[in-house]
Amino acid sequence: MMSKPREGTGPGTLPTDPVQETGLSLPPRDPVIVLRVVGTDLELVMSPEMRTFTLGSRREPEVDQHHLHLSSRHIHGASAREHVSGLHLLIERKGNRLWIRDQDSTNGTFVRDRRERAAEIAAGDVFRVGDVSLLAMDDAMRLLRPHVAWALGLSANAAVDRALEVISAGDPLLLLGEPGCGQLALATQVHRTSARRGAGFATVRAPIEGRAEQVAHLTLASRGTAFVDLAATGAPPAFFVGHLFGDTYHVRPIVAAPDFDSAAEHLGGENAARLRMLRVPPLRERRDDMPALLNVLFRRIEDARRRTVGEGETVPSLRVEQLGERAVTSLRAFDWPDNFDDLERNAPRLHAFIEHGGNMSAAARALDVKAPSLRGALARIGVV
Repeated sequence: MMSKPREGTGPGTLPTDPVQETGLSLPPRDPVIVLRVVGTDLELVMSPEMRTFTLGSRREPEVDQHHLHLSSRHIHGASAREHVSGLHLLIERKGNRLWIRDQDSTNGTFVRDRRERAAEIAAGDVFRVGDVSLLAMDDAMRLLRPHVAWALGLSANAAVDRALEVISAGDPLLLLGEPGCGQLALATQVHRTSARRGAGFATVRAPIEGRAEQVAHLTLASRGTAFVDLAATGAPPAFFVGHLFGDTYHVRPIVAAPDFDSAAEHLGGENAARLRMLRVPPLRERRDDMPALLNVLFRRIEDARRRTVGEGETVPSLRVEQLGERAVTSLRAFDWPDNFDDLERNAPRLHAFIEHGGNMSAAARALDVKAPSLRGALARIGVV
């Protein structure tokens, strides 16, 4: 039986340089502007105008004005042993990269699990200072992070940071999960914040049969990105798959599939093994995110209305918590079988119901639907 690659990795023979693998000369990444403490909300901001920094557990002004304060105790608790030396690293900018030099620290600096005295770091690289892992991020990665969190979990910091590291490598991706989990939206944002953003983005979400249609998709994605939803397309034609992973069009494939075996069946085992895997969880595994997700969708509804209302008219800012504790508990408990598709269908219904004070008839008129239809939809998700 074919062995599966580990999550976030491909087989050992996969080239580590995405430029070498695709044959595409990518522009350099942007300057590193943030060192993010992996798995937390903590970020060390690095002004792009500054050329040199120090990093350690001492606080300024004991070191200098460009000191990045990092402490194990701040992350792991006051009783934890301090693994970050007072002056642990000297950091210098070299173009868009950082050159880090360990300052004879007690617990060392590690890059790819090897202790190093000096190393070069680019956006997307992870390195460890004592017992604290840091993810180097440029502006594009910072813009992408909220979209990754939307798809993977608003509080799933470790999974989101790991996904950013995988995505930034530029390799082909396999988004594993049920339909409707936001795979297309995530793939779109990955393309928009990647080095390929100046080229095309092709979406393949239906069977493609004719050679002309296949070539059209490949041409659009040439030196850019192609999103292929295998749950919708089934097995793509061999010609299309060959060029999707070939060197003629230099495409970065982002493939959505329910599981690895399905991807291997439809794309061929060798091609599937080249994809780096990211699991996109269903909403039933993200129950605590539900109020926040709905509130974001409410903001989108309100922003769209504000763009269309006349001068002097106001649009209320609503929150799902206004439904009451019982209703919010029901929304958390609901399984959302169609995932984000289900959530996005129901957000306008919930918003109208709150806006009209729970008056079913008024909310239905605002949505231009029948009151019994709206009542049935809200009863399905446990609100009434």
